[in-house]
Amino acid sequence: MVKQEVNSTVILFLMVILIPLSGMGVDIYSPSLPHIAKYFDSPTSLVKLTITTYTLGYGFGQLFFGTLADTHGRRKLLLISTFFYLIITYAATFSPNVYVLLSLRLLQGILIAASGVVAKILVTDCFIDKQRAIAANWITIAWAMGPIVAPVIGGYLQSYFDWHYPLYFLILYGSILFLLCLFLLPETLREKTPINLRGILHNYRVILSNKLFL
Repeated sequence: MVKQEVNSTVILFLMVILIPLSGMGVDIYSPSLPHIAKYFDSPTSLVKLTITTYTLGYGFGQLFFGTLADTHGRRKLLLISTFFYLIITYAATFSPNVYVLLSLRLLQGILIAASGVVAKILVTDCFIDKQRAIAANWITIAWAMGPIVAPVIGGYLQSYFDWHYPLYFLILYGSILFLLCLFLLPETLREKTPINLRGILHNYRVILSNKLFL
């Protein structure tokens, strides 16, 4: 049972395909690391930092995308962030050196954090009771499938083509996701919340002072 007039099957479908995209940015890309190092004539340790910067960006993005989703809406945030994610990912394929790639990977991680945040928010927006637990389980399954499937896809793309093609795959997947959300995802936010900087900082202090959380 959903809280408002939305198609629960469509929402669940969108949640399931949203979740793997963020993890794919690491797993589909990993088999290409040695080839990227050779391509840029850079140390492998430096190229591996493209994974680190992506992960740091993803962690950082989650800090404020939840607030933006409450103030501007889930649908708008997801569409805008995914649109710019596609642009940044495409730009990464033209990186002239590893330092530009590092910077673009950071931005890529920040932008894709919105998809993970919104997917989890949709659970609480649209489902209650047992249906919420079922939706949460599907999200967990979708997240777990990403690290299993993505390296296989990335390995084949690297084997038959080159390191650009895992990024092209992310662009293709992200474009399909963008179009599906554009046409199928309704706005699930009931009431927008004005930005309260003092309240946001207070919440961060509460979380960061919780020993169990840390």
